[in-house]
Amino acid sequence: MFDIIIVSIPYIEYSAPPAAPAILKGYLNKLGINSTTRELNIEFRNQLADPDIIGELIGYWTRIVNTLAPHSHDLYHSLMDRYAKELCAVSARWIGLSVFSGDSHVFVLDFLPYLTKYLPADGKILLGGHGLTIEFLESAGPYIDAYIQGEGELALRELLLGNFDYPGINSNGKQIDDLDQLGYSDYSDYNLDAGYDTWYDGGIMIPITGSRGCVRDCSFCDVGSIWDRYKYRSGLSVATEIIHNHKTLGFKNFYFTDSLINGNVKELINMMKHLTEYRVRTGADIKWGGQWIVRSQRGLPKDYYPLIKSSGGFNITMGVETGSDSVRAHMKKHFTNKDLDDEMEQFSRHRISCGFFMILGYPTETEEDFNDTLRMFSRYTKYVADGTIIGLAIGRGYSHIPGSPMAKDTTLVSFVTPNNRKKWKSNDSNYLENIRRRLIAQKLLNNLEWPASNVEYELRPVLRNAEFLFDENDRPLIDELLSIKNTDVNTTLLSPTRPTDVELEISFEGSKSIDWPMIDIQINNTWYRNIEVQDNQTFKYIVTDKRTRNLIKITLTNKGPHDTLVENGEIVADKFVKLLEFKIDGVRVDADQLYLQGRVKCDGQRIKQNGLYKNSTYTFYFENPVHKFFIKQRRYYFKDKMQHTKFLLETVSSLFDDFINKDTIAVQTPVVV
Repeated sequence: MFDIIIVSIPYIEYSAPPAAPAILKGYLNKLGINSTTRELNIEFRNQLADPDIIGELIGYWTRIVNTLAPHSHDLYHSLMDRYAKELCAVSARWIGLSVFSGDSHVFVLDFLPYLTKYLPADGKILLGGHGLTIEFLESAGPYIDAYIQGEGELALRELLLGNFDYPGINSNGKQIDDLDQLGYSDYSDYNLDAGYDTWYDGGIMIPITGSRGCVRDCSFCDVGSIWDRYKYRSGLSVATEIIHNHKTLGFKNFYFTDSLINGNVKELINMMKHLTEYRVRTGADIKWGGQWIVRSQRGLPKDYYPLIKSSGGFNITMGVETGSDSVRAHMKKHFTNKDLDDEMEQFSRHRISCGFFMILGYPTETEEDFNDTLRMFSRYTKYVADGTIIGLAIGRGYSHIPGSPMAKDTTLVSFVTPNNRKKWKSNDSNYLENIRRRLIAQKLLNNLEWPASNVEYELRPVLRNAEFLFDENDRPLIDELLSIKNTDVNTTLLSPTRPTDVELEISFEGSKSIDWPMIDIQINNTWYRNIEVQDNQTFKYIVTDKRTRNLIKITLTNKGPHDTLVENGEIVADKFVKLLEFKIDGVRVDADQLYLQGRVKCDGQRIKQNGLYKNSTYTFYFENPVHKFFIKQRRYYFKDKMQHTKFLLETVSSLFDDFINKDTIAVQTPVVV
């Protein structure tokens, strides 16, 4: 008999197996308490199968819509009845529902009557998770026997041992100081082939937790109200768990659930050193990513970015939020555009991929602030082109999250309709302006071919709620706050189809013996001869005779028989040239991403290397040297969704333009396919 079955429930995004049940099971099993888990969130999606019904249910669970179509309603309730019967058939003293967020409230309140219908006489129901609120618990109270509020591991242990007086059981919990004591997550009950929408290539993404809390107190975030302090595991503990899961279960892709993984740089470096050593020793292709705060370069060690790369750092997701320093300062992000520029250049140089979290239409965002963000998108397209930026998610301008500093600030926004927090306004923006800016930004992003964002997630609710959102009573908001009465993109921000000329930037490392190496560079039919390369140097060239396929040859010309100096059988000095870096119109490219075909000829034989050590020639080609034409079709680019996204974008834009440009408003919600 199990002491407890811990159940993950809808709705949680389908990108990875939910972490909470696996974390709790790992800790309980370490103590000898018998537990098992069930992953209903993904099971519901897979049983429903029909994307339209899934989308309808997600809208219902997240309160975008209040009712379901008859067929969806019947299927939904049939599945709840079936799963309640299956859970109650498990021999367990407790059934614990993991309430991840407010997006699970609707499901729980629908599901609890089915659970109580089949619950054995001696069975008990427990609720836990960050989604517990006072109002929700009041509604769920008649169906449950206990709830755990706050960090659950220690409280759950005590509850299962019969100690109901422990902090967190039917009360506010206390924060756990020593996270290393909790041990490893256990995903052995999950069906890891269930089809999670991972953005990693080559395998499922496994959540891992390295810290709780945050070192920031951003205006729109409620993490500070959940955890009083920032607590972290040791870097050794985290690395050991990752290595353990790789050795025993073959997992190689990990994503941190932390609010930020570089809150403690010292322990992050410690983790990265252990992972690097393991990867080098075993050849393990471990990758890890997570949420990241941009920091100033001051104080970071020289090996910081090389360690991120060598340890498997991948898809670092950064809360950039805006291109405006003033808006970001109001958010209390504590970094500047200069800090971000420095970080992006380091990520690009070391081939570390990242994604951006953005917020458009923030309450203090002026039109000029918004244009700063658009200019940032245009400026950073080179990082999309070189594969550094691989994802983008854009959030709402204002989201009333109880516990966040912004929700507590009664002077920041007011509500157009009392008690309706979706219809908000501030001195500089409102919910309609938020939609307008979102549409403009997406048009620009589509033109620049940025990786697809969550535009469909945002625009579909706009269509479903068109009559609610585009109301003739809101005309004063339009007249007062919308200085531009359309959703057109400023053409100066759009990328050209082709540049007139091409700028090449080539960086070399030269090493001397008797004298410095000399190279000749041929670019198409133009020659640059007798170039001396001393240490690290960068040369720039303008290609005016560009072709569809452009040729570059680099030849080492003055390597003599006495330039390799050997003492006691070892080379002590040698004349050579290495190609360190290559940019086309500012885009950093290499052999994996460029449409480059590089080869070195040495003594008549072709070899793979980036250095010229003898009288050898390095030859390669590049095509179409424009930012957007370098972007490769990656799995995480979601190209298959772009056509549908385009339809939604055009439909919402037309609806919005009609509203703000017509004196008579007659809104009809279009059919959503």
